[in-house]
Amino acid sequence: MIELLHPNDFDQMYSIMKQSFPDDEYRGYKGQKQLFENPEYKVYIYRNPDTHIITGFLSAWDFEDLLFFEHFAVSSSARNNGIGKMILQEVLSQT
Repeated sequence: MIELLHPNDFDQMYSIMKQSFPDDEYRGYKGQKQLFENPEYKVYIYRNPDTHIITGFLSAWDFEDLLFFEHFAVSSSARNNGIGKMILQEVLSQT
């Protein structure tokens, strides 16, 4: 199930981000969290239906005439199961 990130789940998403990207390709914890003050910034997540743990996400800037994907990752333990494809298809179908 794809949904928008709830602020209470930020730490789970940020943990996947830290594991998936080099340090110089994402903001620090505070800076990343501050992005949610921008109404154009959205993070779509996939939550495992059995465990309710976030296993993938796509962060995007949703402008009037442009959808810019900033970060897109699936946790290493859940890769190669079609989660990334599912997230991308769902996000694209909503825009």
